[in-house]
Amino acid sequence: MTRINIILDEDFLKKVDCFSTGEKMTRSGFIREAVSSYIALKEEEEKLHEKAKTIQESIDFFRKMGEKNKNWDGVKEINRSREQR
Repeated sequence: MTRINIILDEDFLKKVDCFSTGEKMTRSGFIREAVSSYIALKEEEEKLHEKAKTIQESIDFFRKMGEKNKNWDGVKEINRSREQR
């Protein structure tokens, strides 16, 4: 492991110490766990954002296809595709 130095406000450090004591962890262990949890949360948010973006792009594609082909039914196409799997 690598040692780093960080600067924290005194009141914030007291909160960190209070929580780390309550969790029976060292200050460093608590901060490592908190940072790890934050990173995992941000990575999950990014995955959800990308998924939402992909879904929206698909919706936009099917809308455009529907506009170009007035008799084309996107829902039927999706259902047909699902049945083929």
